[in-house]
Amino acid sequence: MELGEVVSIAKPVEVRTPPLSDPKRAIDYQDKGEGLEATNDIKGAFRAFFYSATYGHPRGMASRDRLALLLSDGDMQQVRGELLDESEREGEPVSLHVAGILYEKGWGVQQNYGRAIRFFVEAAKMGFLMSIYSTAVVFSNGMHVKKDWREAARLYNIAAEAGCVYAMSNLARCSAIGLAAVPVKRATPSQIDPNQDAAVHWFSKAAMHGDSTAMTSLGYKMFYGVGCKVDKQGGVFLMKKGAEAEDELAYLRLASCYSDQVELDFFLPVEAAYYAKCAMKYASVEEEAKSLLLRLRDWLPLGWERTVDERIKLDENAKERKRKERAVIQYMREIEDGELESMNKLMQLVQTDESRAHEKQKHLADEEKSHRGFECKFFILICSHFYYVLCALLCITQYPYRHGASPISHFPDLMRVTLLSSILLISFYLTHHCYGYLVAMIW
Repeated sequence: MELGEVVSIAKPVEVRTPPLSDPKRAIDYQDKGEGLEATNDIKGAFRAFFYSATYGHPRGMASRDRLALLLSDGDMQQVRGELLDESEREGEPVSLHVAGILYEKGWGVQQNYGRAIRFFVEAAKMGFLMSIYSTAVVFSNGMHVKKDWREAARLYNIAAEAGCVYAMSNLARCSAIGLAAVPVKRATPSQIDPNQDAAVHWFSKAAMHGDSTAMTSLGYKMFYGVGCKVDKQGGVFLMKKGAEAEDELAYLRLASCYSDQVELDFFLPVEAAYYAKCAMKYASVEEEAKSLLLRLRDWLPLGWERTVDERIKLDENAKERKRKERAVIQYMREIEDGELESMNKLMQLVQTDESRAHEKQKHLADEEKSHRGFECKFFILICSHFYYVLCALLCITQYPYRHGASPISHFPDLMRVTLLSSILLISFYLTHHCYGYLVAMIW
């Protein structure tokens, strides 16, 4: 089947209810994937994240798709075989869904949407939760089938009620633009759009389950009071939670909120610049972040870029510490399972940390030594300064006596000499201790 060929699916798609799901396995696979990624086992982490997404973990899809970009074609071929072998042991609905994802993404096989859709529909009929969600996505996007919002919303609603956070988020987006065929029945104030109210309802449920994109969307709505009461503090809190989970849109939304000059209490240009620079790491929002940062230039104080870069560096160091903690936990798990090689890896990690700590201590000691050397030079300079002033004083006061002039007449010369040498001394001190600050000021 060609990629552009339209697939015919009988509607409505009869799915088994309640849907089959296993949240505990999703969490176990996600934890395993994060541990393996921390140990730089990219293929192992990808396999774990693949099954984390298969069982519906809120961070599973993003983690899986991110690592897929790091695997070569040869690695993906190998991983595909391992995934198919493991999925067969899991049972038919899981194996069908796994095959559907592989054909949809073209991972290790030639991309074929037709086969992917058929696998999703067959697994959905058996009641597999993520296949129900994937079938809904097919209808909402019109991906090689005739677009049908009503059928998509019906399937999204089934999956969302069964706990699929991705379905909750998509149902919320459908509700926000009035495309959801199954609205949430709740008593709402007359000034609130029922569609927006339904969107807030589903975003709230998805956020409670840990979906970072839902946290970002809900926080943005709360900040501006779209479909709910205005709660700026709560909205910022949720968007920051989304940013902690590496949601690129969260960084952009926070930058936008902190740069909104209408909201004077939240107009913080440096904070907006920080989140804009964080958003620039992601290709999907890079241009918008650059444009926002350009508009902020006139409001930013001198030296802002250095402050922001230092904060980003501190964040990266904190993430690296967390990564190492996950790596240690993963190695300990593997050691308990009898994998002796993990003991060597754990020892290497500890030795690397010790060597880095030693290098840091050496660097600090060198800096302290350099500082002490400067203090000695500065002390010698002060002594030279006073010696110079004393010599000038003697010369200026003795010369007039020998020529019959008053010493007072040369007092201004003494003051000029003293003032000039003092200015040079102070300039030397400030240049050494405040070099970085002076450069930022000049820039």
